Amino acid sequence: MVHKKKISLLSLFLLAAVNIACLILVLPQNISNPNLWNDECGSFWPSKGIAYFAPPLTPEGNVLNTVRLHRAVNFDPCGFSVLLHYWSAINASPSFLRLLPFLFLITSALSAAGIAYLLTRSIFLCFASPLLIFAFPDILYYGFELRAYSMDYCGILLTTLMLIAAAKKPSKKFFFLAGLSAAFFLTGKYSFFFYMAACSSILFCGYLLNGCKKSGAVRLMMFSVPVIISMSLIYITSLKAHIFLVQSPPGYISGSILQGKDLSQVFNLIKLNFFSKEGFPIFLYLICFSVIALFSIKKSSLKTAPVFFLILLIELITVTASCFGKYCWNIQTRWNLYLQALSIISVIALIAEIRVLLSRRGLFDKNKKSAPALTALIIMFFSLYCVKEAYSFKYIPEDSTYDILSSLDGKTLAESRFFVPWPGSPQVRYHFEYGPFKKHTGFYPGNFVFGSRELFFSDSPIGLIDMDIDFIIFPYTNRKQIREFRERVCVTMQEITGYPPSRIFRVIKQQDRSKKSF
Repeated sequence: MVHKKKISLLSLFLLAAVNIACLILVLPQNISNPNLWNDECGSFWPSKGIAYFAPPLTPEGNVLNTVRLHRAVNFDPCGFSVLLHYWSAINASPSFLRLLPFLFLITSALSAAGIAYLLTRSIFLCFASPLLIFAFPDILYYGFELRAYSMDYCGILLTTLMLIAAAKKPSKKFFFLAGLSAAFFLTGKYSFFFYMAACSSILFCGYLLNGCKKSGAVRLMMFSVPVIISMSLIYITSLKAHIFLVQSPPGYISGSILQGKDLSQVFNLIKLNFFSKEGFPIFLYLICFSVIALFSIKKSSLKTAPVFFLILLIELITVTASCFGKYCWNIQTRWNLYLQALSIISVIALIAEIRVLLSRRGLFDKNKKSAPALTALIIMFFSLYCVKEAYSFKYIPEDSTYDILSSLDGKTLAESRFFVPWPGSPQVRYHFEYGPFKKHTGFYPGNFVFGSRELFFSDSPIGLIDMDIDFIIFPYTNRKQIREFRERVCVTMQEITGYPPSRIFRVIKQQDRSKKSF
């Protein structure tokens, strides 16, 4: 008995060590990435109450400015921007900013652990479940990006944990906490509305099936009140304007929308959502649970029935929205990261059902020695896989402005004049006003010329000679835009290579014509 206890403690210690090792592998090198790309600046600048393309050194606004500006540039509720408004007031360095989405990632991992414990009552699986986060590279990636995506999948996992706890021990306190969690995460992404629709349906059906008792009505009200207040605020601050601004999803997600697709395209989306690495756990759990339920004598022994209906309903709601052309359905995109959170829950729920099935058939009792050894072997291989994924993971944003600026020595920075086309203004302004180059106040913004939107989209020539420009920085511009820009400038530009995806060009002036240029 003592020997088994020691083995159990050793196993927990090793699992804890693997979790910590994975965190150490991903945290230092990724959270310190100083490059905020275009979309991240779309979160940062509104959070400061400053317009996305405002002039340099624009004074910060208050939280009301944050709500107004967020509504104009982000088609989501403003909860993440408001949270970032107060977070960045403490410190606006890249590492501290990235710590906010990372905290949502850690909360997601802890929520997975909590779900595993509530569904299985196994401390061993509780310690193993956080590793699931490292098996989903997209979830890991957006745990470092300054966007609301991490808030979205964290909301799915944490609110599900709260609801399972409330189902295990029905009390007003747990339902109220679940309601508060849902109310908070509703303010992150509109996709969380799908989750809320499924949750509300299941809770209401549970209330009806339990005979519409007064105690059930009170618990339902404790959950609903925070949610209703949150949705009212979302409507006032964001949704009311967004309903009229966006009639259909943007074109770049049209390939993931079911509406208008032929049969082969529909099958491709089904394959992506159910037979990819990210989606297969959902498919496997839904099928296995259905089979177990079909042949189960005691339906009450099905531990994860509410989870099954929750996942099934969210999938049906997403598919329906996609069929009507209102939302995408592709688990491999960042807009459907909540489906990857459901995939994590599916893995845990499937293990819980299999454990109950094996226990009921007495297979654990018949294989007292081999069953724990086999389980430990599976966990060991899974742990090694997660360590490998953590080791190879690297957060690389679509911007390298910091690398470009760092390649220039202090003297060049101080004595040169820079032209920044309109799309790159937010990134460059961040680096010099809040980021790593904040100390260079002597020549910023005096040495920088920020192009206007009108100039960028017009066909007129751009007179860089008159501006005495030495370098041109393209933080976030595609090759077509650069080609069109080069056709409009009256100078020869020589690219300084080695810093993709951002680009920097040196302006070849008259005295330098003998040098190679193109």
